[in-house]
Amino acid sequence: MIDESMKEKLKASVNAIAAKDVEAFHKTLGPGIGTEHDYLLNNVVNFTTVDKAHEENGRILVAVNGENLRQDGGSPVMGYTFYFEQEESADGRL
Repeated sequence: MIDESMKEKLKASVNAIAAKDVEAFHKTLGPGIGTEHDYLLNNVVNFTTVDKAHEENGRILVAVNGENLRQDGGSPVMGYTFYFEQEESADGRL
C-alpha cells in the first residue's frame, strides 16, 4: 500500500518535525499547503512507533506515535496522522 517514495516522504517529514526544521518540513508537503501545519513543530516529541498504513476515503493514512516531552502536565503520549493523496504523477503527496 505504501511504496518507498512515500516512506521517504514520511521519514523526511517526521525528521523535520523532530528537528523543528520548518524549511525541511515544507519540502515534504504537497504544493499549496503553505504554513497551516507549522504548529506541529511547536511540540516536543520523541517519535517511537509507526502504525500500519490503511486506506480511508481515497487517502492512505499512517499514524506516527511518540512521547510528549513537554513538562506541561499534558498527555504523555502524542501522535500525528500523516496522509497521502494520490497525484496524477503516480507518487502520493503528503
